This record gives sequence, structure tokens and C-alpha cells, in this order.
Amino acid sequence: MPNKALREKFGGVVEILISGFWVYHNVETFYNYQMYPEILRYMMIPYWVLVMNCLTGVVGIWFGIQLLQLKQSVIKSYLIPIFMFVTVQFVFYWL
Repeated sequence: MPNKALREKFGGVVEILISGFWVYHNVETFYNYQMYPEILRYMMIPYWVLVMNCLTGVVGIWFGIQLLQLKQSVIKSYLIPIFMFVTVQFVFYWL
């Protein structure tokens, strides 16, 4: 049993790191769009997509913390943020 708890804690740390990087990247992109509008970009991501991606990252961090506290299963903890991310990307690219 200690092996399972260690694996879930490691999964929680990895999820927090990935989601934290995802939030940082989207906030940095939003900041660059606001502070440097004179830079010409090939493609600009709409603001609502950046906000939804940030919210997905925050939910991922929250599920990672829940996984660290052993209150959540690994599968549920990873699948819900992935499903949210895929849904946002699908809506962005196909509508």
C-alpha cells in the first residue's frame, strides 16, 4: 500500500507542475497581448480561450492538491482537466 500512496503523491506533484506551467504560459501570453499590442503576430489567440485555459489550469492545480491529500483517484484527477482542455480546444477550433 505505501507504493500506491507514493505513486498518487508523485502524480499530484506532476499534475500541479504541469497545470502551473499551463496557467503561467496563458497569463504571460495575455500579458504580452495587453502590454505589447504594437508587435505583429501571425495568429492571436482570443482572450476567452486564454481565460478558459487558465481556468482549466487552476482546476488542474486544485485536483493535483486533492490527489496529494489522497482524496481523489489518479484517473479522475487527470481525466477531468484533460476533458476540459479538449473541450475548450474543440470549441475554439471548430466554431
